[in-house]
Amino acid sequence: VTLPSETLMRRLPTTLTYRLTALDGGKAQVTWSTEVEQGRFQASEQGLIRFDRTSGVPEYYEANRTERMLGQTSTSRTTYELQTAATR
Repeated sequence: VTLPSETLMRRLPTTLTYRLTALDGGKAQVTWSTEVEQGRFQASEQGLIRFDRTSGVPEYYEANRTERMLGQTSTSRTTYELQTAATR
C-alpha cells in the first residue's frame, strides 16, 4: 500500500499490518499500523476502527500519525465518534 505524506507532498510505499478482533457486546475492532523510512524521512501511523458487528456501523475511528524529517517532527491525531445511530 502507499502512505500519503503531507511533508513530502507525495505517496510512499509502505507495509500495512492490521488485526481484526471480536469484542464483547457485539462489537468488533480493526487496528492497523504502517511505517515507512526513505532516506532521512520517517513516517508511522497507528489507528483503530470500532464497529457494531450486527449492523456494520462504524462507531469510533482514531488515527495517530507521526512524520520526522531533518530534526523536525509533525504529529496529528484524527478521531470520529458516532453520536447517535438509527436502529430498526
